[in-house]
Amino acid sequence: MAVRPHPSSEIPENAQRFAGSNLGEALTAAAKGLEVGGISEVEFGFNSQHYSLGAEEVEILAWTRPFPSELVDARNFVREVLGHLGDSSSIGGSIEADGEGRPTRVLMVNGPSSNSSAGSQRARAALRRVAREGFGWDIDLRFQQSGGGGHNKEDRLRDEVRFLADKARKTGEPQRLRPMNSYERRLAHNLVKDVRGVTTRSVGDGRNRQVEIVPED
Repeated sequence: MAVRPHPSSEIPENAQRFAGSNLGEALTAAAKGLEVGGISEVEFGFNSQHYSLGAEEVEILAWTRPFPSELVDARNFVREVLGHLGDSSSIGGSIEADGEGRPTRVLMVNGPSSNSSAGSQRARAALRRVAREGFGWDIDLRFQQSGGGGHNKEDRLRDEVRFLADKARKTGEPQRLRPMNSYERRLAHNLVKDVRGVTTRSVGDGRNRQVEIVPED
């Protein structure tokens, strides 16, 4: 999900101030202070009275992102399943555009599930399948370990690839990943090699080059 600031006219009166040496640190502080699972659940704008290009720290005004009403039932289901597994991960939700601009309903599980029984590849796959069969095939269930870490970006890409590969097999239509750099595209191609019934091809040029997942005949 792209992180974009709101203009000052859209900042609510109940927004809280958070600061950091850079925007990432300020957003991380906001997520912790607002007691949400990650920065994907934070909306923000810059504090115009404090922020400048030469400032030693970035100060933002942040508030909690409203949870999409169309994802409430799916979130409650996933939360109940994780609870039975002893997992207290927080769950964020958003509506994002896929590689072709079509809306995708995203549930982001933030927390210990990456290290618990609920975080095993088999358990994740089973939970995704049940959630999609019950609430729609446009639901993308992602897992992210709290506290950050370099491997989380690859975990997220792996989740996106599996989601779109399943969707390609289900619908019989090609699915595109978001534009990525050459390393991420190569990783996506390699991940799809392990998925039956689909293959990949690259489309577009330059910064807009994308990986397209195609159902096999």
